[in-house]
Amino acid sequence: MHCPLYGFSHVKSHDQRLRRVRDLDALDKPLYLMIHVRRYRCLDCGEVFSESLPSVPHHKHQTHRLREAIYLRCQDTTISSISRQMRMSYKTVERIYYDIAGKKLSDTPPSSVVGIDEIAVRKGHRYETVITDILTGKVHRMGANRDTEAARSSLSA
Repeated sequence: MHCPLYGFSHVKSHDQRLRRVRDLDALDKPLYLMIHVRRYRCLDCGEVFSESLPSVPHHKHQTHRLREAIYLRCQDTTISSISRQMRMSYKTVERIYYDIAGKKLSDTPPSSVVGIDEIAVRKGHRYETVITDILTGKVHRMGANRDTEAARSSLSA
């Protein structure tokens, strides 16, 4: 175990906390995992930190598989619809979607055949320009607005 700030290896056990993490639903009911997380104190810098969990992203309250499932469901419908289905706040589902979409966008290689479209982030209120690879269907970029300038800046980036 090493200190996440400076990499020191002089750490000692500090305490243990119970962490509540949401996982995929079971029988159409939200499933929460109660995980005992060990915390450590760095003897060199004094920082207290938690052990990392392979199935839960750092500082998140959902498992990787729940976050991926939410992202995939948002591909076919609106964020507000998924929010109601999952019984989660709109903002939480929106953050999960854009967090994963941002990571997937940075991993996507450029394409020679692109399509430009707009999506409603919030129907009647907020729209974004989306540039996709026509051949694979993968999203390359998302812009803040749905005007011509947003499309130009997304294409030039």
